[in-house]
Amino acid sequence: MSFPFKTLWRGLKTLGRQIGRLYAALYRKIVGDERFFTGRLLRALKNIFGTLAHHPASVFSVLFYYVRRGLKQYRRLGRYVALTSVPLALAVAVVFAAHHYASLSRAMRVEVGGVTVGYVADDEEYKAARRLAVHMLSNALPEAEAEERLPQGDLVSELVTADGFTSADELAQKLVSLSDVSAEPACGVYVDGSFLCAVAFESDARAALLRLLSENSPASPDGAVSFVENVTLEQGLYPEGMKLTTSEELYDKLKNAKKTDAFHLTMKQVKTEIVNVDTDYDTVEIPTDTMYLGASRTVVNGVRGYDQITSLVTYVDGKKVSSSEVSRVTVVEPVTERVQVGTRALDEGYRVNSNSGGLLLWPALGPDQINSDYEWRWGKLHAAIDIGSSGAASSYGKTIIAAAEGTVVVAGVHSSYGYYVRIDHGNGMETLYAHCMAGSLMVTPGMHVYAGQPIAKVGMTGYATGPHLHFEVIINGTRVDPKPYLGITR
Repeated sequence: MSFPFKTLWRGLKTLGRQIGRLYAALYRKIVGDERFFTGRLLRALKNIFGTLAHHPASVFSVLFYYVRRGLKQYRRLGRYVALTSVPLALAVAVVFAAHHYASLSRAMRVEVGGVTVGYVADDEEYKAARRLAVHMLSNALPEAEAEERLPQGDLVSELVTADGFTSADELAQKLVSLSDVSAEPACGVYVDGSFLCAVAFESDARAALLRLLSENSPASPDGAVSFVENVTLEQGLYPEGMKLTTSEELYDKLKNAKKTDAFHLTMKQVKTEIVNVDTDYDTVEIPTDTMYLGASRTVVNGVRGYDQITSLVTYVDGKKVSSSEVSRVTVVEPVTERVQVGTRALDEGYRVNSNSGGLLLWPALGPDQINSDYEWRWGKLHAAIDIGSSGAASSYGKTIIAAAEGTVVVAGVHSSYGYYVRIDHGNGMETLYAHCMAGSLMVTPGMHVYAGQPIAKVGMTGYATGPHLHFEVIINGTRVDPKPYLGITR
């Protein structure tokens, strides 16, 4: 609501309140007995509505009768009502006139030869409509000639309602119809605002476009295909004599257009695609003091899950250009991997190598030196190291541990090794622990052991001259020097 209308409306409400107070005072002074007057008024209304129900055609005569009778009985009241109602009616008229004026907008009336052809907001809109009309005529005429033969309109300022404005397309067609160029109705085909051709009927143009789209429609029923470019069909007047394109000709022209052509149409396909995507599992470490520091053991293997993802995928000329995820549903939940991690500190007698980083743990707790190396002796290769204690300390009965996680292959007795254990660590690596104390084997064949797990005790069974641990590393069936695998480089 505009400012003048708000002001007038407030004034009208104030005037109405004042007149209401005057009517109330006059009513009490002239009519007197309120109940008597009210009763007569109700009886009159009852008769009027009864007549309306049974004789609708005579309701106006009955209404006129009661109004005339009331004015005779209450003449002073009637005169007062008439005197006050006139200025009130005038005030209402002023308010509604102001409201109507506020709803009007300033416009430019376009006249051609004294005839009004439309209304535009300003001269720029008129120029735009004129350029469109020139463009329509230039389909058959040079642009300069089309400009010359198009009638020139005069602009006159005027107030109009909001729905009184003329669109540029409508005004352009009126200007073409008033030119001295004969024109006929046709349907223009525009690609990104550029005129391509005109066809006799819009249905012919749509048939050619739909044929192109159907040939590129995706196989899936939930897919959709459209043009990347903005293709519009505009009904209008086009110069007589210009060649109209048939539906088949329009189809061939668009289908065989090169990418360098201005009217080349690019196909955009939008498909719904569903794919399964693997999801990683989490790993939970469980501390345990039954294993030494640095040792670990998987107690529950992790299993990857997968999600089903539905996406809207857009292809332009067969190439994927974008993808928008619509929904994601977990089909298989991943299984969390649970790994025990050792927290037990290594015993005080555990050998600490000067060059750490070996793949294997030192296999004895207490014995801390190599008494016999991986070397030739007595005419044959001693393909192991003998581990014992330094000084006068004895290695007998000290704990032997698994140098790495693996599976026990042998746990028994041999003529040369005495009591021994052989462990397969996978990837072609095995370790062997010999001359163990009789009755000290703590594992059995097929048992899975973890790095640092006690497996036997140092003894001197088999062919041994004293208590020590005979330790071998076997790679792909060949016994090799264990020292590099223990992190010993000297």
